[in-house]
Amino acid sequence: MTLKSKKYFYGTEIALYQIAVRKGRSEKGEKFNHKIGAVMKSFINIIIGIALISVLTDGADAQQGSATPLNGPILMQRVIPVSSIVQLRFINPGEDSDTGFFKKEESLNSGSYRLSGLFPIGENSAIEIAVPYQSHKTTYTFDGMSDSWENESSELGNISVIFIKGFKNRDSKSAKYLSLGLFLPTAGEDAWEGTLDNYYDIPFFVDEVMIIKGLFSFVTNGSRSVLRVEGGVDTWIDVSDRNEDIEFFGRYGIGYTFLPSEKVSLHAEFVGYGILSEDDLGDGSRFQNQLVLGARYQIGKFVPGMFFIKNFNDLGDLVSTGLGIELSMIL
Repeated sequence: MTLKSKKYFYGTEIALYQIAVRKGRSEKGEKFNHKIGAVMKSFINIIIGIALISVLTDGADAQQGSATPLNGPILMQRVIPVSSIVQLRFINPGEDSDTGFFKKEESLNSGSYRLSGLFPIGENSAIEIAVPYQSHKTTYTFDGMSDSWENESSELGNISVIFIKGFKNRDSKSAKYLSLGLFLPTAGEDAWEGTLDNYYDIPFFVDEVMIIKGLFSFVTNGSRSVLRVEGGVDTWIDVSDRNEDIEFFGRYGIGYTFLPSEKVSLHAEFVGYGILSEDDLGDGSRFQNQLVLGARYQIGKFVPGMFFIKNFNDLGDLVSTGLGIELSMIL
């Protein structure tokens, strides 16, 4: 799978990587459009600037914004935990879709899986390791044809290692975090099937690419609530023999968690992910956005949860919804 257009069954073209609409691109090595380059530069400078200000800010310990399996985010970046956490998560692409050209039906166990561990290191640091896996059994029925076609695939995704650093803040109820990560190029050729389950996690399922993640998070804790805002840039580096250009993708999110009791949490997140380094997207959207609604319940050291994903933009035309379940364990 290249970073260029992905043809999806009988030549149907979809915006799989937000680069599928890269029509008429000139020869390798061309410079970015001035406008897009300026936007990307400003975006990166804002993130770096806020991070540097955070490093210089004095005050309370960053652990004030620490996450637990109950109050932590769903799709957004987790921060420094109170105790080590192991989590298994599954996302099913949701309801069947009809593109007008074919109808797609997914089996109940089709989707993307992720086993992850979040481990505190000292007082203000943590490391997160995630192993993704996709398994899909899909039935396609093409308009005007009585016969259907089944496709089965399963593949390991890109294993990620993310270092999280917390910074001091004058406000004891809030904390800032810088997350720096690496997605190793361990994904197989069929890993791309997992990209549409959760577009915010697309770096897990792109093969022949090594991805460097830089993200800044701001977390504020209330007596029964958590508000989080994040933004950052991912750098995609091609590791195939085709020598593709380096690409830059931006990500952003805002999330809110409400805890009506000590054992129950309700979650809402709005996230977006899209390409910054491409000037010609044709009719496609630069960013794909998702709304996430979920709930968790703590039973001793175990925290099961469920969440619903609503997709927008081009992504919503392909896969409108998703349904996820998760199980976290406090070590």
